[in-house]
Amino acid sequence: MFVNPLGTSMVTGPFSTPGAMIQPAPTKPTDNIPGNDIPRFLNFLADYTGCGHWRMLWPEQVMNAYRHCVIQSSTVMISDLKHFTGVDCIRVQRQASPAQKRYLEFLRQHTSARIIYEIDDICFGEDIPDYNPFKSAFTSTETRQSIQDMMEFCDEMTVTCPSMKQYFLERTNQTNITVIPNYLPRLWIDRFYDRKQRSRSYDRNIKKPRILYAGSSSHFDIHRKNSGIDDLTHVIDNIIKTVDKFQWVFLGGKPTQLEGLISSGKIEFHKWAPLLDYPSHVTDLDITAMVAPLADNIFNECKSNIKYLEASALGIPIVCQSGPTYDICKDTFTTGDQMIIQLENILCTKKKYMSICDRNHSSINNMWLENENNRLKYDELYKHPYGNPARTNINKLNDIKN
Repeated sequence: MFVNPLGTSMVTGPFSTPGAMIQPAPTKPTDNIPGNDIPRFLNFLADYTGCGHWRMLWPEQVMNAYRHCVIQSSTVMISDLKHFTGVDCIRVQRQASPAQKRYLEFLRQHTSARIIYEIDDICFGEDIPDYNPFKSAFTSTETRQSIQDMMEFCDEMTVTCPSMKQYFLERTNQTNITVIPNYLPRLWIDRFYDRKQRSRSYDRNIKKPRILYAGSSSHFDIHRKNSGIDDLTHVIDNIIKTVDKFQWVFLGGKPTQLEGLISSGKIEFHKWAPLLDYPSHVTDLDITAMVAPLADNIFNECKSNIKYLEASALGIPIVCQSGPTYDICKDTFTTGDQMIIQLENILCTKKKYMSICDRNHSSINNMWLENENNRLKYDELYKHPYGNPARTNINKLNDIKN
């Protein structure tokens, strides 16, 4: 989910340089228009990729569909103050540039709305691994300072996990930090688990199980900035040793160490699918199991467990790197040898394999975005300030006493 905020999301306009900003006077909303009694909130996005959907767009869609409120999203720095009439909360995603900082200052000066800063990955350059190809977007002193200023300037931050909350508590002066985990939208992925299909897939691939790694290039040292050491270094030898035992499949990114085996066809590589097509694409690849290795660093400790959630929603067993990121997973490993042992254990009999498919799928029953207590967390986030007793679900999750 880690992307460059200064790439395609870079903006121009009155906030690109200090100076004049368009400031027409707001007007009051017209009375007696149907829907005027529904609260209205705004999102400003950094992207329309996975990050934007998981953290902003899917919650917005569900909130709007359940008529909790009306949320509108934009990537444009809107300066017409009529747009903010009646808006009590504005949530901004991974804003980083000095121009974006000036825009938040504009919002603070000219609106009465609470401003919430959303972040789903560590974005301080000193703690982004050197192998991450997007690190350079966060290393300038100006960008680094702008990010921290905005985090501290906002009324609240939202993050994906307790580890990330602790990280920003220690490195910023922001104390109003709220954990809202990534919740799976049923509307996206809850139609792909078919036990009969899982059973047939196991039988089809019993001689050479198909093992998937799905991840972007952000996990690999593709620019050789870190001597080839990245999230898969500790398992690469085990992958190479087992190319005849397993059919390894890579989706999205690929390690440079495996280029030869990919070119020869011994390892499959498939380009990344559009987000909405991802569940069907993985299903069509007829995958038997998945793996989720990670290097041991603070950046990865603060990542969310999306790979486990996706695999379990599809009914595909997954073995995950041991650590706080995947504490929900029962099948974990530390070394490459342990990863292979875990795969062999999952695949040893069809009965065990199917029981793990069922177990993992059941383990995410409380992680669907449409579940009432999950969507109500977003309802509480937008409607009530940090620590408010009305935030029943949020406060319980974050251990805030009412």
